Amino acid sequence: MISFGHEFRKKYFPLIREDVIPINHGSFCVTPSPVVERQKQAIDEEEKFTDEFYFFHLFLVDYFGLQYDIVELDYPLENEEVLAAFEKKLSTGEYKLCLFDMISSLPGVKLPYLELISLCRKYSVWSLVDGAHAVGQVDISFLDTLKPDFMTTNLHKWLFVSKSCALFYVNPKHHDLIQTFPVSWSYGTRLIGSPKTSENVRHNEHLLINKFSFVGTVTYSQILSVSEALKFRSEVCGGEENIRKYQYDLQEKAIDQVKKVFGPGSKLLQNSTKTLNPPGLFNVSLPVDSKYVPVIHHLLNNFDDYKLFKHECDKKMLTEMKAFALFVIHNNEIWVRFSVNLYNEVDDYAVGAAKVKFVLEYFLHQKLENLKLSL
Repeated sequence: MISFGHEFRKKYFPLIREDVIPINHGSFCVTPSPVVERQKQAIDEEEKFTDEFYFFHLFLVDYFGLQYDIVELDYPLENEEVLAAFEKKLSTGEYKLCLFDMISSLPGVKLPYLELISLCRKYSVWSLVDGAHAVGQVDISFLDTLKPDFMTTNLHKWLFVSKSCALFYVNPKHHDLIQTFPVSWSYGTRLIGSPKTSENVRHNEHLLINKFSFVGTVTYSQILSVSEALKFRSEVCGGEENIRKYQYDLQEKAIDQVKKVFGPGSKLLQNSTKTLNPPGLFNVSLPVDSKYVPVIHHLLNNFDDYKLFKHECDKKMLTEMKAFALFVIHNNEIWVRFSVNLYNEVDDYAVGAAKVKFVLEYFLHQKLENLKLSL
């Protein structure tokens, strides 16, 4: 039986510096060493005779202006509340396309994406599903049955594939609408209406794959490492269920540790049916002294100041603390997002949460003093 945690980190993630506490896997990922080695091998193979990999094409970019609207969601929310907010807009008949997350970034919560796909179909609205954090955390076999119009997901975030690599699902009825970027030789290739020959049928079935099989000068090394990542997850890690079990078990302990460090009043971002947390992400609020409430309100209403505040916090966490977690001021509270992965143990969260808390409180105090001087 494979043992996850710090020993697993040393063996399969040796490139992580020893002084770093990795509690933000979701942003840029950490790739296992066997997958890195496979990518290096692929890069070497490309360089032996690059003409075998690349040809060059002119490209054309068509740009169409879009008008957009936003569904405001203030968490924590029940799934029914999220669906009602979307349906209120979709039912007007004013919308052509609906973009929504499977798992949002900040705060990192899971949306009722299956129901949202069905809701879009109910109102004849195209569904564009943003699954950046999906593969490696949730099952995506729903693509075979629900068939959303479009869905994207990063393979390098949670599936352990080398950076940068993604999957793009397109409902077959839209295959002739989608073009590569940069636009390559396949630009404008269309589905054949009422195909009459087996060749016509094959053309339609393989249209999207053929378009993306060659798009000019890009490296294919990360694509060639996908099978190694899947092999690593299956053979080394024991499969998807084993991975998620470790994540959920550790997540439960990590939440308790973070709340203990953050202090009284700290809470998990969750709803009554406990549907918000994917296996690899959770969000905990950092309680702030009442004297900092004006700072929170100021940052919410002054985006430039908020960006500067975030930059200062991020820089100190990265350069001095060696422990980095994303945070967001949402619904008048500071929420810190933590990741859970196979190289983590519960001690990471006690140490990491303390460092994050120190940085946030340090700059909250500094910002309060600056506001006093400006009055």
